[in-house]
This record gives sequence, structure tokens and C-alpha cells, in this order.
Amino acid sequence: MINFLLRLFSAGTDQSLDTHKIDQNIERLQQYNWFQALYEDQKYHRQFFVNRKVREYLQSKPRVNKLINNEKARKKFLMLLEEQSR
Repeated sequence: MINFLLRLFSAGTDQSLDTHKIDQNIERLQQYNWFQALYEDQKYHRQFFVNRKVREYLQSKPRVNKLINNEKARKKFLMLLEEQSR
């Protein structure tokens, strides 16, 4: 009973990232030349592994789909990478 209550109260506060999901989304994005160029760029490469905001962004399948299909979303993602590299 106590474990159930603890899980119930902590459900909305889980700050962990799903590394497996992020890695799958990165693999999916690497099929595209524009993403490969970003991923291999030394300026941004490290962010894909250690930057929480970038990893949170890449954890979302709908966001990844939007990156694939929408150039405006790609520009926003590049702005995020730029902002986080400062």
C-alpha cells in the first residue's frame, strides 16, 4: 500500500530520461543528411549525449517526426543547439 502511494505521488515528478528512446530517435534521424551534418559537427556533437534540453527534445517521437517533415522545426532545433552551445 505504501509503495502504491509513493508511486502515485512521484508519477508527475519523474525527471529521468529514456535513453533507449532517445538513442532510437537519434538513429532514425541519422538517416537524413541534414541531421548527420549536425550530429558530426564538433560544435554540437557532445550535446546529443550530455545536454538535458537537447536530449529531452529528442526523447519525443512527435517532435522527431516534426523534425523529419518540417524545415521550420529543423531551424528551431538548430537554434536550440546554438543556444545550448554557448
